[in-house]
Amino acid sequence: MDAGERGDVLRQQDLLLDLLSKPIVDAFTEEAAWAKELNYSKVAAFIATYQPPGAPPNQSIFLDSNEAMSIDGNFSIASLQQYKPDLDYGVTYLPVLKKGDPPFTWSGGFAYVIPKYAANPDGGWKFIQYASGPQGQKIYATVTKHLPTYKSLLDDPAVTKDQKFFADALKYSTSRPPLPVNAQMQNAMSNAETAVLSGAATPRQALQSVEKQTEPNLEQYCPFTIPKPPTADR
Repeated sequence: MDAGERGDVLRQQDLLLDLLSKPIVDAFTEEAAWAKELNYSKVAAFIATYQPPGAPPNQSIFLDSNEAMSIDGNFSIASLQQYKPDLDYGVTYLPVLKKGDPPFTWSGGFAYVIPKYAANPDGGWKFIQYASGPQGQKIYATVTKHLPTYKSLLDDPAVTKDQKFFADALKYSTSRPPLPVNAQMQNAMSNAETAVLSGAATPRQALQSVEKQTEPNLEQYCPFTIPKPPTADR
């Protein structure tokens, strides 16, 4: 479960983290209940046995048929085709908490950056223009099995033939706000989730710890504006 699946992590009015909002606390509380019911320590030991930290991409509990279902994404299609091309599998939506709830998923991405002291910034800029343009996006999405950010390419079967389900699911997708402390917050949230699953902290205690770790670094970037999603072809 995504810890913030139905909640906003940022209060727009004052640009402070809002990790104690009810949807986020409820999500962590649900995870804590699952961990207690299913014996988290045994599950963690099982995963560590068949897929230890730092394991190569061809070693996973799903690829080795030790796991019946995996919460994953289209970014794993290339690995499945490379390391277990004969694997018979299907893709569906994530489970929802209540019958009748709409499907839910999330999307992410990355950005191209030219370092301040790059030796060839003009060449870097030309590459970024090409790589983020329609032709570059088509090459990248086809080879790496990622969805393009150009909407028109989503209808190109040559690009999305292995990813049609994921392309169709975009209408149910959301994404985290692009915060300048996303990397730090993600690490802190991961540690908080582990603390809740292991019983070392309550959901509120764990989320308060994330806020205390992250907000001081967030404040140095204030004020800032969260960009609006594009409305054209991208």
